[in-house]
Amino acid sequence: PTLNTSNLAHQYNPDAEIDLRHEIITSNDTAFIYVKLIINQSKPLLNDYTFDFFTAGSYGEALQQITANKIDSSYLGQARNQHTIRFALPKSSLLGLGAIRVQSKFSGFTYFYDFNMAGHHIALWDSNNNVQFTSWVAPGVYHFNSGDQIYGYYYEHHFPPALPPMPVREETPAKAMPIDSSFVVAREQNITFTNHGLFLFQNDSSSQRGKGIRVENKYYPKLAKLEDLVEPLIYITTKEENMQLQNINGDKKAFDKFWLDLTKSPERAKSIIKNYFDRVESANRLFTTYKEGWKTDMGLIYIIFGPPDEVTKSNSDETWLYLASPDLPKLKFNFIRTESVFSSSHFVLVRDKNYASAWYRAIDLWRKGRF
Repeated sequence: PTLNTSNLAHQYNPDAEIDLRHEIITSNDTAFIYVKLIINQSKPLLNDYTFDFFTAGSYGEALQQITANKIDSSYLGQARNQHTIRFALPKSSLLGLGAIRVQSKFSGFTYFYDFNMAGHHIALWDSNNNVQFTSWVAPGVYHFNSGDQIYGYYYEHHFPPALPPMPVREETPAKAMPIDSSFVVAREQNITFTNHGLFLFQNDSSSQRGKGIRVENKYYPKLAKLEDLVEPLIYITTKEENMQLQNINGDKKAFDKFWLDLTKSPERAKSIIKNYFDRVESANRLFTTYKEGWKTDMGLIYIIFGPPDEVTKSNSDETWLYLASPDLPKLKFNFIRTESVFSSSHFVLVRDKNYASAWYRAIDLWRKGRF
């Protein structure tokens, strides 16, 4: 099989049987692949799943299985329904692209998870020596795996929300973000995160590659504070309504009254708020890179239209397909991979004026509580 012909939509499905996260560290001749398997069903056990590794030069090339005798595995522990395993395999056995195949004896389904082998040298560990699988962490004490000093940069930058999927105005070119502070993390030195915002870490300060980490509050990817709930509503409110919400200053009664006035129904208002912020949380969990997940183009489409029915990937882009429903037509969204010093997996939507009618229809469905 090839990865560009596989439907990878399970990777974005919050109701999927499993979720898999990974972190790759290359050291000398060995690639260490840390895997966190999250079992979302109550009955299956870890023994119901088998792991196989594949590699290819690109998404369009046939996958080559890496033989089991080249792979060592170590079970690192369990936290509730989450299992962490470390696999070690020769770096020489991996081409530019890797894939993990998880087969479920419980359901009979097979799941593929792709990963890029470029630039995996820095990993972050918490004070309990657990590797961090996400591109965000809560404030606290951490350390790096690297035996060398690490160069760090802090950006106190507020990223704007994504624009609608159709062109609405000329985007102004992004300005270079000013570095608010820089520092060096010495070998085996702990780093304490207190400031929220974006950090960049590099082994080599002149490199075009690094590891971007957002420091968010302990509830993230969930938005737990009322004042944090207002900005993401920009996607389904008018400019005037959003200004009104910004002026409530954390007053929950005023927030609830806004939705009651809009929907004329307590049940519908409650439903909209719950479902919308469930989507925002999922978007943060799935798509956070150097900016919060809900602000990315993928996060925008995910929040408004939901998990895609089909996902196909190539080296340069990713395509989401939504099948036709009674309320919306069949839709296809194409995202272009854009590499930056912060992330190798940030995607930008190819905007098209033909999305306008479906977009306004979907917003109307949200506002009427009929999503």
